[in-house]
Amino acid sequence: MRVRLVPALLFIPFLIYSIFSKYSLFFSLIIAGVIIIGLIEIISLISRSGAKPFKILCFVLAIPLIIISYIQPSWYHLFSGCFLILFWLLFICGLLSRNEFLKRFGPTLAAVIYVAYLLSHLILIRHLPNSSSMIFFLFMVVWLTDTGAYVFGTRFGKHKLMPQISPNKSVEGAIAGCISGMIAGVVVNIILNYMGLYQIPAVHIIFLSFALSIISQISDLIESSIKRAAGVKDSGNWIPGHGGLLDVFDSVILTTPFLYYWMLWQ
Repeated sequence: MRVRLVPALLFIPFLIYSIFSKYSLFFSLIIAGVIIIGLIEIISLISRSGAKPFKILCFVLAIPLIIISYIQPSWYHLFSGCFLILFWLLFICGLLSRNEFLKRFGPTLAAVIYVAYLLSHLILIRHLPNSSSMIFFLFMVVWLTDTGAYVFGTRFGKHKLMPQISPNKSVEGAIAGCISGMIAGVVVNIILNYMGLYQIPAVHIIFLSFALSIISQISDLIESSIKRAAGVKDSGNWIPGHGGLLDVFDSVILTTPFLYYWMLWQ
């Protein structure tokens, strides 16, 4: 547990500073770095599972997504939509044919969508009103969900959640994670109000915290299934006690788009 806590205590203050910095480029560069390293990790995992993505093409597609999400977010959905349609067509052609070249577009598409497309929504959120408060809220709810599930599940977990994907996760841990996430949401909201920052309306706070907690655990299980297919425990070895960057940001991958569209609809 101590090995897991030390990197977190070193990284979290740095991340919080970038979130509340008036320079959005600083935060965007950090997320860009996470995406690039995350791509390296996911390409390695997919390759270990037997697929053969086009490695260079993954970065050729991901880097414009990152740049557009920061420079011209209004173009982002048009650009990403066009390339997704093109690659889905190539993916379907690969499924219908025996052409090895076309079949490689499937894992290439999966890598770019899973890491670059989904995580770049963090940069898109940074352009929205009250973005700093909402991003801080997101990370605290998601990571405290993970912490609550890990701590409680390790000590009291008896019923396996999905042993074929992640044998260490338990039903008790998942429930504790949701409770931890909702408590974290309420506490963070109080802290934001105390700091004079945007406070999420009380009528939304429980629902949003609960939804993010549930989605974060689903997101975590998806990454676990990818690692299981690759036959590895961690996505990398960058961070002691945690593994790779995807092991740290896995719960954020699906929750970020959810929060982005929730903010648009408010």
